[in-house]
Amino acid sequence: MIDTKLLLGAGVALAGIVTYWISRPSENPLAGKAEVTVVEGKTPKTETRPAPQSTSITKGEPPLTDEGETREKARSRIGQQILPLLNRTGMDGRLFHDRLIGEHRDGPWADKAEGHIQAAYGKLKAISEAGRSVDIQCGSSICEVTGDLEDRPGGKHADAMRAVQDFQLIQTMAALGYEWETTVFGRGADGHEMFVTYFTRSSPKALKMPPRQL
Repeated sequence: MIDTKLLLGAGVALAGIVTYWISRPSENPLAGKAEVTVVEGKTPKTETRPAPQSTSITKGEPPLTDEGETREKARSRIGQQILPLLNRTGMDGRLFHDRLIGEHRDGPWADKAEGHIQAAYGKLKAISEAGRSVDIQCGSSICEVTGDLEDRPGGKHADAMRAVQDFQLIQTMAALGYEWETTVFGRGADGHEMFVTYFTRSSPKALKMPPRQL
């Protein structure tokens, strides 16, 4: 004969076990992780990898020049190099430099002007074929062009001097709307021979006679 007290006790114990498993907090071993399916040959395999961390995005730096430096740093570098030369060669060059520093940059015009000037100087054999480069800075009404004049295997100092003040170059720039103002020569802060030229914003014009300053 079955003992009803024993049977009742067993039922209560079983109910307690079921209640414990139902109320037990679930523990997901994959919490905080992502499942990634990796295909090896033809057999898919599931691996557990840490979930990707969030990445902060930093705002970009100021616009860079072709040399990879900010315009502010380029302007400072060039200014330090040419100021001793400008101070020795008279007022015109220094006044034009101060004018450039003091005005805002008209982006669309300045970008176009710098491209025009770069293309024009790039066609000068004493510049391009001698491996010389020029630095060009434009504001809203004026552009400054600087470069070295040291003797090089591909071109002499005198050849470069003639090239950067050649009337054909000045004609080309005038036809594009840039009026030649002055070109000065001398040693920069590092002791190297260099030139500094200024063009101002103007209406395109055809020059038939060289400027009197040439």
